[in-house]
Amino acid sequence: MSIKKINNVFLSEEIKSLQGSIDKIIFKNDHALGRQIGQIEIPYNLQKKLQNIANYFVFGFSNTFSNPESTILTYSGTVYAEYNNKFGKPNLPPHLDHDTNDVIINYQLSGNIKWEIGLNKKLYCLEDNSALIFNGNKEIHWRPHKIFKNDEFLKMLFFRFGNKNNPSDYSHLDVMLDDEMFKEYNAFRDSLKYNGT
Repeated sequence: MSIKKINNVFLSEEIKSLQGSIDKIIFKNDHALGRQIGQIEIPYNLQKKLQNIANYFVFGFSNTFSNPESTILTYSGTVYAEYNNKFGKPNLPPHLDHDTNDVIINYQLSGNIKWEIGLNKKLYCLEDNSALIFNGNKEIHWRPHKIFKNDEFLKMLFFRFGNKNNPSDYSHLDVMLDDEMFKEYNAFRDSLKYNGT
């Protein structure tokens, strides 16, 4: 398994459906990371579509209906996040997710700012309706330092997948952001040209 970018993830009516689900979220502000977040319930047909994408990414097959559920990754939840100065200074230092999921689909719903995603020591750029697929417990991920202007925003959805019958245990990765394991990635992040004014 590696890292994959996909474009045109959803059809326009599917995006409208996602937006309808977002409109029902009870948000909380995460001032430390400059974002507003909330759990989102997405329609079942979109869960299955994304589950097929996740399984194709890991196993090379997309028709999960013909495989026993014990052998495949299943949908485990979605978090919505909007990064914006209204919620604090947007910042995402190198980290691992330390949960039980084996795949995350980082999906850019909309934004008016370019803010790359760092995976290990490589940068990836997303556009609206595109996504990066990877294992958030194996790939150290982050965003470059960036100063947002007051009207700039980025809206993301994080779709997670794991094997509910045989969950992975990444709890040992629950370490502080200044842990030694992130030292070289923080140094790399700090060495990049600062994006902002």
